[in-house]
Amino acid sequence: MNLATYVERRVEQFPTKMAIRCGIQRFTYEEFWSQVNQFGNGLRSLGIGKTDRLAVMLPNCPELLIAHWAALKIGGTFAPINTMFKEKELTYILKNSGAKAAVTSTAFLPLFENVWNDCSQLEHLILIDESVAGTVDFRGLVNASSQNL
Repeated sequence: MNLATYVERRVEQFPTKMAIRCGIQRFTYEEFWSQVNQFGNGLRSLGIGKTDRLAVMLPNCPELLIAHWAALKIGGTFAPINTMFKEKELTYILKNSGAKAAVTSTAFLPLFENVWNDCSQLEHLILIDESVAGTVDFRGLVNASSQNL
């Protein structure tokens, strides 16, 4: 049993109760968990699975939580990255964590573009807020994936 099992129990007990509030965004447990499952399936479609690491450089937002729980649910490892890090720290974390994919926003895209060539194991860059050539669109990945994981 992994930690995701505990959240699944809450989803079963309280599907319509509010799970996340962030600004104007609101998610019930059921809505949140559906997105976790969809993102988990999206990660799998990218070849990310058990024992793989998912680096996440985001401020506090629903997508950070979705990425965190999706990584755990597919048996991967969530590797958070401080949003205050610069290129040197980002390169260190990405290389030493062995992250296969990273989730971030366009605010941090220039940092990732600058370190991309130094992080050969990094295969996918997933953006939460915009579709940019050469990256994976978070919303597109979620919307194209099954809610059953």
